[in-house]
Amino acid sequence: MKKILLSVLAVIMATGILYAIPKQAKVAVRKPVEAILKQIRTYNMYESRYVGFAGSESEQYVRFQSLVKAANVTELAYLARYDKNAAVRIYSFLALKQKDEAKALKLVPVMNKDTASVNTLIGCIGGKKAVNQLLNEEGDIE
Repeated sequence: MKKILLSVLAVIMATGILYAIPKQAKVAVRKPVEAILKQIRTYNMYESRYVGFAGSESEQYVRFQSLVKAANVTELAYLARYDKNAAVRIYSFLALKQKDEAKALKLVPVMNKDTASVNTLIGCIGGKKAVNQLLNEEGDIE
């Protein structure tokens, strides 16, 4: 009986019935936004606004502020959910939260499941955290 159930489950999974999650249509990210994203991806780190012993403003945070200004809500929602780079997903989610909190709240379940690691520099403390852990500790998702 167990073999039959496992076989049926395998067939269901193979046909996609169990995972019938609609695919998001790819959003065309505009060139000015893509230029900012390239810099965030290259640096590949999450940083708080002020970092280091001197408390200098983070260059990565400045890129985040540029992303907030340049990207629209549709781009940010897509990037927060689907971008391959964890730092881009974090900053896109935070930017979306600033621009449209209701849309950001809809992404909270997705962000809570994001366990990819990202290097961090928060103040003068460096480390590595999962996306969901970082956003929970920073109070951005609950």
